[in-house]
Amino acid sequence: MRGKFRHFIGFKQSVKMVLLLTKLRRSGWFSLPAFLAAIFVLGLLLTFLHNRNYNRAQLDVNEVKKSELQRGSRRDNINEPPTWNCTKQVTLLTPSMGPFKAWREYKLLQHMFTSNIKNDVPSFELSCPVQRCNLTIGATLSDKRLLGNSNGVVINIAPNLLKNKLDATIKKLSNILCNDVTWFFLGMESPQMFTYWDAQIANIQYHNEIAYHSQSSLSIPYGYFVASKPMDNVPGKDWTKDKTHLIAWMASNCENTFWPRSEFVYDLLNYIPVDMYGKCGNLSCLPPMSPECNNMLSKYKFYLALENTECDEYITEKFWEKCMKHNVVPVVYGGRRAAYEKLAPPNSFIHVGDFATAEELAQYLLALDRDDQKYNEFFQWRLQGHVQTNYPPLNPDVFCEMIPLLSSETPKTKQKVSESKYFNSCRDKPTGLFAKSGSYSNWSSWK
Repeated sequence: MRGKFRHFIGFKQSVKMVLLLTKLRRSGWFSLPAFLAAIFVLGLLLTFLHNRNYNRAQLDVNEVKKSELQRGSRRDNINEPPTWNCTKQVTLLTPSMGPFKAWREYKLLQHMFTSNIKNDVPSFELSCPVQRCNLTIGATLSDKRLLGNSNGVVINIAPNLLKNKLDATIKKLSNILCNDVTWFFLGMESPQMFTYWDAQIANIQYHNEIAYHSQSSLSIPYGYFVASKPMDNVPGKDWTKDKTHLIAWMASNCENTFWPRSEFVYDLLNYIPVDMYGKCGNLSCLPPMSPECNNMLSKYKFYLALENTECDEYITEKFWEKCMKHNVVPVVYGGRRAAYEKLAPPNSFIHVGDFATAEELAQYLLALDRDDQKYNEFFQWRLQGHVQTNYPPLNPDVFCEMIPLLSSETPKTKQKVSESKYFNSCRDKPTGLFAKSGSYSNWSSWK
């Protein structure tokens, strides 16, 4: 009713009402005093309604503006890290942005850097709610301002770019960096490969280690099993259904390995057919390492998840991405069985070291191919938990975990890379030398 009344008391309606009152006055309905009184009351009523509607309109406008300001404030809070009393700075020591552009492991860092370049020095701000601290991440080897303000630095971001220059670079940096700066060593590749890239890496001295190994200061395994939130809840599922192929292997590195991997696969081929993709075989799946290629593996019962080195806990996406997430039973080799058992789902893999020869392994795989019940046992872990993948790519949030170690009150004792449990987790002392052709005849698997 109120809305209808406001509509009725509009300009045209007001004129009509005055005309009606005038007509009634001429017809003798009103005396002159009564007519004038009615006109006066009508004027007061129109003034009151006009003021009330104007105030309401202004209130609506103010509410809209207030709402817009609140939304804008919320957007600002999302884009800008909260302000705490704690602010730290970490510098990634690299001579160029080359690694961030070329290595898929750094694609998240590349995105952060390219979105936040300031003063020609790549850097970005990171909010760390758990640590209640803001963190600035920069990348340089030469910017004295960035280096001089750093609470921590990360060495070994780009090992192949500092070959034969590492010792001299560290000495130069020591003259720029503050004495209480915390040094971090990044080790997401195997010690064998790092030593191949640059033997001087073994001599790096650091305070803390960021690596895949469980004994590192900040441990970032490529993946691990979590005994909660099962991936399946239906017992008795037949995992052989729709698997039309037996074994696959994807590899582009055929010769540069630290054990005779290719020769082992060719020996296995004498006893069982293996579909070989990539440069080491006659089949192709493009683009390499794409989701399409990984999804294609679901039609296979087994996959050769063979690392290029014999180092404990170096269990890469060959295992986690290609097998665990695509329901393929991995045939693994790299570290010892115990190292796989530490991270992998229970009874989820077949270890090369459990067999005396490639022929014995082949006979076991053929037996599993004929026994659906035994094969399905390799997927029972899915009723107990799920797998969590960590790397690649390197998540920038990992740098938040460095904050407690950046404090000047934290005791700092340096050690050499060559002295770490990470570096000494390999079967042989890292030499940077690939396995020689023909060495398979004298090789036996690491148990």
